[in-house]
Amino acid sequence: MLHLAATDGLNLVDNNWHHLTIQWTKPATNSNLGTITYKYDDKNPDGTPTNSTKTASTVIDTNQFKSTDVKLYWGFTGSTGKYTENNLLVFESLPSFVDAQATSDIHNDTENTEVKAGGHVNANDDITYNYNLKYIGWTREWTNIKTRMQVPQNMTFTSGEINYANGKKETIPDSVFADTTDPGHLNYQLLQTLNKDNRTATISLHGKAAKTTTSTLTVPSAHAHFDGDNLITDTDAPSFVIDPKSITLESSTPYIIKVKKGEDAQIKAHVNYLGSSTVDLTKLTVYQKIGSQDYIAQKGLIDTAGDFTLNIPNSQLNESSTPVSFYVKDDSGILGQTNTLERTIQFGGTVSFGEVSSNVKFQNINFGNKNKLIPRIDDWNVRVIDSREKGASWIVQASASQLINSATKKPFDGNLIFKETPDSHPINLNNVTNIAQYTKTDDSTETNNITLPWTNQNGILLSLDNNVSPAGQYNGVISWTLLDSIANQ
Repeated sequence: MLHLAATDGLNLVDNNWHHLTIQWTKPATNSNLGTITYKYDDKNPDGTPTNSTKTASTVIDTNQFKSTDVKLYWGFTGSTGKYTENNLLVFESLPSFVDAQATSDIHNDTENTEVKAGGHVNANDDITYNYNLKYIGWTREWTNIKTRMQVPQNMTFTSGEINYANGKKETIPDSVFADTTDPGHLNYQLLQTLNKDNRTATISLHGKAAKTTTSTLTVPSAHAHFDGDNLITDTDAPSFVIDPKSITLESSTPYIIKVKKGEDAQIKAHVNYLGSSTVDLTKLTVYQKIGSQDYIAQKGLIDTAGDFTLNIPNSQLNESSTPVSFYVKDDSGILGQTNTLERTIQFGGTVSFGEVSSNVKFQNINFGNKNKLIPRIDDWNVRVIDSREKGASWIVQASASQLINSATKKPFDGNLIFKETPDSHPINLNNVTNIAQYTKTDDSTETNNITLPWTNQNGILLSLDNNVSPAGQYNGVISWTLLDSIANQ
């Protein structure tokens, strides 16, 4: 054996577990050279990342294997000389059995915004952590998935639910949030299996940012561990910052408020005072903005408990939808100003795009890659918000322009394509193509990210043609269309 990628100084006999990740990159078309890469000590035994990862890779000539069925046996070996000891292996994942991945994102429900790494929220804001599980495929289902999700410092969670690709929804029991047997973690086993007919599960944990009036607080990265019968994987939610506030504003009224023709809209809200002294909340002023108007001050609206209701007259509502924003302020300047809440008032409910990623990318392409599908990188978000009644349906369509070299202005030899599943036939996005459809299962306002079921083998991908495009950066435009339409049967 010729160990071209050997690494010296690794201690395998210290009575500790050592994590190993091995990645195989198959040869490009018309090539027999693949690459094997390994990462040693990249995770702790609980799945959290380490700061001592050792990485190496080497090129493998597949012609040396002389395989008759394009498959190989692989495994582990070692030598101890005249001494003996037990060496134990535990497999977390074998892609030939089950391939799946986990990602995470955080949503500020109070401000209705995404919380990115290093982002800021206000004290006492309502926060939702989303853990997105994607089943990619192969020969086995991902079964009996147990979750162990860290509760980060300066955050509390009080409820949660799981939404599956098949439309099913399960509520995480209150006992999970009250359990103290594993301090700082939430443990729960999913009731459903992930497979080719039910590819995604989104675990949503709802809670609040800590209260703070004088100092900035940091919410550290939160680790989540997912352990099934035949695959183990992890993800880490990003760290963010809590800004101090003496007074904060919250409302249980949904983001999209549906009213009937000729009816006024009501928005109930509550002011929280986070200090230790006693204050008279009735002296605070509410500032509200309807549509494109300026903010208008309303005094005497808040009661002694901090509760108040905004009445939005029907005469000030537009025919389709009307945005409303409001905040509370201490005009004396002592307590400052709360966060700003935003709501949209609509007649009968609507369906619309929420967050749509403005800049999306694909993996870099190496010389020699031909007739390949290039996967996406980073997070793609295309969210649909539907406030209509149960049974309403929508369809998302997409089309893509030709990719053009930003320097030479010459076209790329390839196209964007869409694959509904890893096994489906690719559809060229030169023409408008249906890429997602959904029918509501209840009357509540729903937000769906159509990219969640996508993997490296399906969704929107970049297809290379036979010719080699000159090196450079190529840009194009994806056009998204949302149809208020009955789903195809």
